[in-house]
Amino acid sequence: MNETNIKTVNQLPSKENVKEFFMDNNKQLQLVILCEESEVFTIELVDGFSIHLANQFLRSLELTSDNSLPIYFESYTQYFQLIKACNILFTNLQK
Repeated sequence: MNETNIKTVNQLPSKENVKEFFMDNNKQLQLVILCEESEVFTIELVDGFSIHLANQFLRSLELTSDNSLPIYFESYTQYFQLIKACNILFTNLQK
């Protein structure tokens, strides 16, 4: 399994390679992105820039027709729910 910790927008995986994604808080709060060929990408949510990267990833999935997915949250619990909802929507659109 090849794991990459994303630090820049250029490292984000393409929508075509993404299988699923979820939040993991076992070690540190992070967004985990599972891709084809056992590739795993993580974004550690430690500051504003890393949250910006996670938001850019969600927007890159084009889950809305105008790609204006509003991403505002008041707590990490709300962000967990956002990620879960986006993953469900993404999975349903792939079928």
